[in-house]
Amino acid sequence: MKHRIRVCAIVFNDKNELLLIKADTPESQYSWWSLPGGGVEREDDNLFQTAERETFEETGITIKTHNRIQYISEYYEGDRALFHIQIFVKADYISGTPHNRNLIGKGGDEKAIKKAAWISRQKTAELIVFPEFIHTDEFWHSTKDGIEYKGKSSGYYFHHTVLKEELK
Repeated sequence: MKHRIRVCAIVFNDKNELLLIKADTPESQYSWWSLPGGGVEREDDNLFQTAERETFEETGITIKTHNRIQYISEYYEGDRALFHIQIFVKADYISGTPHNRNLIGKGGDEKAIKKAAWISRQKTAELIVFPEFIHTDEFWHSTKDGIEYKGKSSGYYFHHTVLKEELK
């Protein structure tokens, strides 16, 4: 089984509207809304940079993430035998107007992501939204600080094990 780490940004504007992307599966015509985000890439310094990069790519919005993880969820994508871990981080809106023009030439995302928009809580109640906890009071009124990010580790275990093997 393969694994994928996906990082999503939770961003509200000054009207308490949530930044969401509308996506669909071209084959099925099934549409839904979700938080902007995507997979961690080698050039990302950390999870927070992944959220900032993906949010800009998918929505044209510049954000600044907090140094805290707000939620973690998981799901299994059976047809691809892929286990996803989703990490959700809060972020501050810095600038920009929602659009999806940054996806031109990006392959799958260009075909799947149809729109980026600020959506009110009232409007989300009428939409198919993932993850589903976006529909909860806790999500919209949470004052939780989240989990503090402690940064990258030194990789001590890996380096120690490799060195030990090399010394044999």
